[in-house]
Amino acid sequence: MSGFLGLLLANAPPSLAVEITNQSVIRTVVGGTATPGYRLDNTGSALKTNATGAYTAIAGEWLVTGTVANFETRGTWSGAGTGTISGPTTWVSLSSTQTWTYSETGTDSSKTLTVEIRDAATTTVLDTATITLTANGSP
Repeated sequence: MSGFLGLLLANAPPSLAVEITNQSVIRTVVGGTATPGYRLDNTGSALKTNATGAYTAIAGEWLVTGTVANFETRGTWSGAGTGTISGPTTWVSLSSTQTWTYSETGTDSSKTLTVEIRDAATTTVLDTATITLTANGSP
């Protein structure tokens, strides 16, 4: 690229980029407590629990470019499930790993988690995803 536009693009600061997508996380435990979870870790990876409850990476998500300390996240819960929820609901730095879980014992239910990631300096929300956490904790 040449001319003014090329000069402008060549001198532009690197963009901050994140990527998260809607996810469905299901955890089934017969005769116990089911705890599905979603995590944004401080190495720039998004993870969710698998069938055994271990966290596994979601390919290509969360940090695309930038430094984890430049971003913040929060989660907002909704849905009829009555189990126990955990995780940050106010803006927190992604320089520390952030995890959200939903636990249910003796019944099957779901909660919806809306996760947002924003640029810490400008407070501009860069991406949002809906995470459906289903806990099958039937007796």
